[in-house]
Amino acid sequence: MQKSHALISDREGASGKTRSFAILLVCTGNICRSPAAERLMISGLGHRDDITISSAGLGAMVGQPIDGPMASLLARRGVDTSSFASRSITPRMVESADLVVTMTRRQQSAVLLLVPSAGRRTFLLQELALLLVELDSSPTDASTAPESEVSGADRLRAMILLAVARRATRGAIRGLENFDIEDPYRQPERILTTCFSKIESSIDLLVKQLPLKPRTTLPKDALPKVATE
Repeated sequence: MQKSHALISDREGASGKTRSFAILLVCTGNICRSPAAERLMISGLGHRDDITISSAGLGAMVGQPIDGPMASLLARRGVDTSSFASRSITPRMVESADLVVTMTRRQQSAVLLLVPSAGRRTFLLQELALLLVELDSSPTDASTAPESEVSGADRLRAMILLAVARRATRGAIRGLENFDIEDPYRQPERILTTCFSKIESSIDLLVKQLPLKPRTTLPKDALPKVATE
């Protein structure tokens, strides 16, 4: 069977009218953190025409499957880990993405070295989760309209614009290092399980913001403790 990296669809929706929303998840080796986030998100959103999801690594172990211990955690949740092959990030991937999500500040900086113009749409995973928690529950028409009236892509696009605005106005976040998700590759099990829990909680929150699922909010104690200046 030919390997397919992720749920990938055309940049245009099935109707040809709505541009799909492309999400790129980034880590280092693209065998643990970013593929876990990718597959959890695909599992949560289901197969859609309007949202595309993929991942890549800044120092990818090209062609490798999801690392065994991480794959086991995903399998326990019923998430498909088959047909995955790690790949290296390229400037074109970043330029084509509507949202770039990294696991650490260093990875975020590396992405912006590749494509400096991607700053407004590049977030740390846990930073994005916190910003979504802080957003008002009904900030825009696109975020509250019934699913039949707005695509998932349009809703997500509106949410990210709000997150960008919130990040710009809320002030600098102290303790930003708390948002980093440690690399679990060949680390003790406690690091792996902590890593997975952080990724899972953040992805679940993002998925629940879409009209596909009931609107619920994760407890704030699931997110890093931060303070603003």
